[in-house]
Amino acid sequence: EGNLFVSGGSDGKLIIASAAGPLGKVDVGNSVEAVAFSPIADSLKLVATGTLDGKITIWDVARQSPRCQCRDDEMSGVTKLFWTRDMTLYAATLDGSVKIFEGRSGILKTTFLGHKKEIYDIQLDKNGEFLLTTSEDGTAKIFRAIS
Repeated sequence: EGNLFVSGGSDGKLIIASAAGPLGKVDVGNSVEAVAFSPIADSLKLVATGTLDGKITIWDVARQSPRCQCRDDEMSGVTKLFWTRDMTLYAATLDGSVKIFEGRSGILKTTFLGHKKEIYDIQLDKNGEFLLTTSEDGTAKIFRAIS
């Protein structure tokens, strides 16, 4: 994202760096499976991390501290994250669901169900109208995207 890089790994560490080198390291507590920058590049830079134990944290990059947790009592491990321009955060999971959160607050908007196994990938069409998912269960699903 611009001049910043974020990397997470199985050691539970999130590393924030620039082209000049590391800027900081944060312990997230579990294996980081997914990382995604928010699309708005104004003064508030946010990055979301998803772990294999189902924890999604939205971080304030400048402060290197958590801004909020995405809350869902039935959250499964996270396989992929991505943001939309309206600050909606999509999370693909190990249980085959897609969770959609309001990205500034972490509040769950809705859940898409339909896969029987983990979701490998999620992608919006170019108009942002439909969400395509692919899964280990050998199926692809199309959902009407929400904002």
